[in-house]
Amino acid sequence: MSLGITTEELFKEIERLNRNTPEGFTVREMSENTRRPARWCREKLRDLIAAGKAECVGISKREDIAGRPNPTPVYRLIHGEGD
Repeated sequence: MSLGITTEELFKEIERLNRNTPEGFTVREMSENTRRPARWCREKLRDLIAAGKAECVGISKREDIAGRPNPTPVYRLIHGEGD
């Protein structure tokens, strides 16, 4: 099933998330913000990383669904010259 969004459209959608979370965003936050399934977001994020448009910036403690803090990878968009 196609959700009908390109990588560039995704990039634009998560720019706002990137600005609102300067320490980085998680796949879960990306999924919630874009209203796309987490698996789909991981696949698109992998594409963005491969294209040099996003990077993993480390690990941050984020609460899981039970409210416990867990180490979670965080990502951010990379802006090129003129972005």
